[in-house]
Amino acid sequence: MSLRVPVSEYVHSEGPSTASIPYLKPTDLFRTLLLDEYSCLLFGGCQGPEDAIEHLLRTFWETYRKEHPDHEVFQHPERLGTTFPITVHGDGGRTQKKQPLEIFSVQPALGLNTVASEKTMQCHCDTSAAYGGGGLGAPESQHLNSKYSTFLTHFLVFAYPSKSYDMFDNLLTGFLREAMDDLAYACEHGVVSQSGKKFYPCCIGFKLDMEWMAKVGTLTRSYQNVGHVNEKNCCHECDAGEPGCPFEDVNVNAMWTRTRFNTLPWRQSPPWSNIPFDRDKPAKFLRRDAFHVFRLGICRNFIASSIYLLMYMGCLLAFKKSKCFLLGR
Repeated sequence: MSLRVPVSEYVHSEGPSTASIPYLKPTDLFRTLLLDEYSCLLFGGCQGPEDAIEHLLRTFWETYRKEHPDHEVFQHPERLGTTFPITVHGDGGRTQKKQPLEIFSVQPALGLNTVASEKTMQCHCDTSAAYGGGGLGAPESQHLNSKYSTFLTHFLVFAYPSKSYDMFDNLLTGFLREAMDDLAYACEHGVVSQSGKKFYPCCIGFKLDMEWMAKVGTLTRSYQNVGHVNEKNCCHECDAGEPGCPFEDVNVNAMWTRTRFNTLPWRQSPPWSNIPFDRDKPAKFLRRDAFHVFRLGICRNFIASSIYLLMYMGCLLAFKKSKCFLLGR
């Protein structure tokens, strides 16, 4: 269950103290994943031939262009057929003894069930909403990487117990910069596969929760600034929260919608500043992690509200009585 990736070492110094932590360089990680037996993990389950992979990747980028046309990947149109999309993911975790961890990983964007859908979904009609019948070149057949084991979808770069290194205030940001700079080198110069062909990773975002976002990005405005007395900027994308721009406004023409990406949410360059992304909207690099937004956010609140509503309506009480009646109680 483990990849034979060469282990590197990050040395961090602050004052008289020095820490040395092992990690996996993204360049070494991609070089290992581009071996013939693992390459399908980067290309949506596709193991070849090379023209099929190129067709798959070009289709992805032509579709992605509609969502983010200013991404720097489109400055190299000749590379689109050999550029695979990735995201980076950061979060806090816990050890078996409930000690806090800092975890950073890389995740390919194309799901492994992309190729599987071509074999299992047989509907090829023109009006099919599930599958267009065009093979790997059809956007409808491409899936996001949100299925199967995490051993196949997330690849660890580093993890360390933060409590053991609490004397280093800048360890996390320094470690991130080390890993991100190596990733930036891979994005710009590419990684040679086992067949001798050069492929380029391209990062389309950094998935993380609001706490990690404020911590690693040294943000001047984030959700942690939400106040009930004083009006403060509380969004890294826009000016929501400042006087005259309420963040609670959810109307289509809300004031904050006109201020998105107008200003930077940091004073000093973040650790990922060297990764090719978007010169005009660099803050767009920070993406919302679906796990935190949905399962630990909207979904959890919706389910709790629904249960409370059912209790208020007496539905749960009626269900409990009917269940007892069926059991003969």
